[in-house]
Amino acid sequence: MRILALLATALLLTACPAEEPAPASAPAPTADSSGAKGAAKPTAKAAPMIEASAVQTALDGWLAAQNGGDFDAYAGAYADKFFGIKRSGPRTSQYVRAGWLEDRKRMFRKPMVVQADQVKIGTARAAATVTFVQTWSSGTYKDVGPKQLVLVPTAAGLKIAREEMLRSTLLGDSPRAGGDLGFAQVETIDGDLMIHLSESLDEDVATGVLFLASTDPAVVKRIIDASKLGTERAGLVGTKVSLYDGTGRVCDATIADFHGVTRFYAHFGMLDVWNGAAREWDPDLRQPTEVEIAEEIWSMSSPGLWARVTPARDQVCDGALWGRSGALAPPKLWSQDTTMASALKPTVSKALAELPAWKEQQRSFADDGGSGPWTTDLTIKAFTDRASGSTYVAASAADGDGCGAFYGEIWAVWEVTAGGTLTLRTDGASPGPLFFPDSAFDLNGDHVPELFGRDVPWNVPANTLVEFEGGQFRPARSTAMPSFDCPC
Repeated sequence: MRILALLATALLLTACPAEEPAPASAPAPTADSSGAKGAAKPTAKAAPMIEASAVQTALDGWLAAQNGGDFDAYAGAYADKFFGIKRSGPRTSQYVRAGWLEDRKRMFRKPMVVQADQVKIGTARAAATVTFVQTWSSGTYKDVGPKQLVLVPTAAGLKIAREEMLRSTLLGDSPRAGGDLGFAQVETIDGDLMIHLSESLDEDVATGVLFLASTDPAVVKRIIDASKLGTERAGLVGTKVSLYDGTGRVCDATIADFHGVTRFYAHFGMLDVWNGAAREWDPDLRQPTEVEIAEEIWSMSSPGLWARVTPARDQVCDGALWGRSGALAPPKLWSQDTTMASALKPTVSKALAELPAWKEQQRSFADDGGSGPWTTDLTIKAFTDRASGSTYVAASAADGDGCGAFYGEIWAVWEVTAGGTLTLRTDGASPGPLFFPDSAFDLNGDHVPELFGRDVPWNVPANTLVEFEGGQFRPARSTAMPSFDCPC
């Protein structure tokens, strides 16, 4: 709100010109130090305009701090009252100063190159803006997009009060560089090996024949004309991808074509109609044809965009969980460490029970008439980078009926620091939907793994990628199959 107020003040000051100077023949008023009533007061002094050269100097220092790896200088560029919006590809995060610097400090662990082009500076008395096209790269990550900074005058000079990446395009998101394939989940759908590209699909591009793959779960596929997806998407045909499981690369494959896929777990009443069981209470009810069932499934849920891939000659892709463009460097993999998980189980169990999310579940369990801990069935997994010794440990649990009775779920991730100390890296009160990680890998070269999990305590697939943002792991992408059924 203060930033908005400053900007509003700046607009008012700019819109209202100063009064015209007094005519030369009129004597200038003088101040009377006697304090007598009616004495002339000193003329008010207008706040000076911020100089464009000062804004450019501040921008140059901000760039130099990043390109020189000087985190202290970088932190010093920001005002105490600060708000930032970070965008990286499709992801958006918001921060105040402390969270912003905590998140950005990770950038300084390895060299980066930050470039500002098409710089435009706007100045007023209370604030200044600078907009430019930023190109940022470090390791295998590179993005470009328009950015805006708002700077305000302070006793220590101009400081950044707001920063926003207005739009982020991951470089490499083009057919020649392998498309937007930094990470893509892999599944076998009706016998075809497929990678997931998007959760949504424009209906006007999905005009191919519907194919009913299954009714339980309900799965319909539709071949997509690549030319209707735009140049970038169409150019992905023929792109080589590498597919991985939790331990490393499984195989190489090539994108063959595109499919729209709609899938969900149908309500039992729908299944009864589709399979003819409904005629037991209504003999006149006609069992729908496969075409009619396929059309019903397609209309019930939003289709996603998938690409069918074909394995390279003589290669077997069994067990592949995810893939990325073959044009990108292989990511560093964290190994699942069962020995470490076993050794840390007592400490992790105690730390989990101290989290607000656990205590809230315990209160709900007690209110429902339960006694003792609400669950003792914990899944604990540790992931270690053998080269650096970096270790992260995760604990997940779900228990209870849920059908009108108690049900609880929780997950948490800690970084294992020197001496086996656990540092919480998830939100202890609200970590997000239940997550069971089964592999860890560093996609963006920041030395912190992304976590990927597929298993949950029931049969609904929940394929989720968890990323480290703002000092915490948070769910980023999921292809969980929706359920329309009534399980109770």
